[in-house]
Amino acid sequence: MLAILDPVDLTADKTEPGYGNLLRDYALAAGKFTPIPRDTMEKKMAEFKWDPSSPCHEFQCGFDAANLLLSEYVLFGTVTALDGIYAYTFNLVHIPTGQVVLSQAGDVARSPGAEGDLPLQAKLTAFISGLDPAQLDLAKKSSRGLMAVVDLSPQTPESRVLSERVATHVHASRQYDLMSKKEFQELMTAMEIQVGTLATSDSGMIGLGTRLNVAYLVHSKLGEDDDGMRLELALFDIAGKRRIRDWPSHSQSGFTDILHVENRFFTTLTGPKEVAAAAVRKPVRRRSHWKKELSLAGISAAAGMAVMAASLHNGANNAQDRAETAYSIESARAWKADAEHKDQRTILFGALAGLSLAVSAVVWTF
Repeated sequence: MLAILDPVDLTADKTEPGYGNLLRDYALAAGKFTPIPRDTMEKKMAEFKWDPSSPCHEFQCGFDAANLLLSEYVLFGTVTALDGIYAYTFNLVHIPTGQVVLSQAGDVARSPGAEGDLPLQAKLTAFISGLDPAQLDLAKKSSRGLMAVVDLSPQTPESRVLSERVATHVHASRQYDLMSKKEFQELMTAMEIQVGTLATSDSGMIGLGTRLNVAYLVHSKLGEDDDGMRLELALFDIAGKRRIRDWPSHSQSGFTDILHVENRFFTTLTGPKEVAAAAVRKPVRRRSHWKKELSLAGISAAAGMAVMAASLHNGANNAQDRAETAYSIESARAWKADAEHKDQRTILFGALAGLSLAVSAVVWTF
């Protein structure tokens, strides 16, 4: 059973029933979910004094609506018309486990005229038709902790779209519990903190995260300059008191380019622990094949010469013993000369063994 809430237009903060109907029709045609009909949803919502036309595009709102409708899944999202594009986000929540199991953020070209949304309709049709409960990973994921998204952008349609996409990307990672916008605003009001007065320095963001009692914080800011639009994104590990990732963008000529920057920031982010480890991990040197062979050959040679030096040393000791027990002076002199010769060769082979080992160590290391 799937409850599909009408997508929200973030520019006007109103629902788009037409796109909601399209999603339900194609979900029914695909036959993989059982979408709840619109009239059934409206009747049930009216019993609980819930206005079905009220915008609902956050996790808690969608979760509450699904529980009210006794649905196993709920799909909520946004569709916003901007200059030249439609930007959209969708999140699918599995109610029994209370987690977002699929998220998508995208954009498509918008043409002027009555049929300007045909590319969008094609995208939505492909998206809903491709949803299959049998292919969803419903295993409960462990969370790294609560995350707050702090958007310091001037309130424009573009900034609202961007903020919604950031939240959708956080859901898509399935690594964090996301603080709702309502809860964030209530906490900021209770602490008498004005968003416009926040310092974007490391200490400012980490201090805010500490007061909000979150584990991680994402800071975003969309602004304009002489060359176009600019987006700043940063991820903070509050417990570790450090900025994990910082991606100040260059000026972009259009909002579509900004969306691509934002998309790369999240899709290339493997997670705070991995990123933090990568930041301090020393690069691994790849030793070439000939270096390995040369080092091993040197070590083998050093071992052989060390064995030879040990053998000569034992021979020298034996010769010295024979010299001391010889019955004649000539025999004693001969054994003594042999002992001295073997001592000299012992020193030579010992030195060569040490030199070979040292050279092998240098080649292996560098």
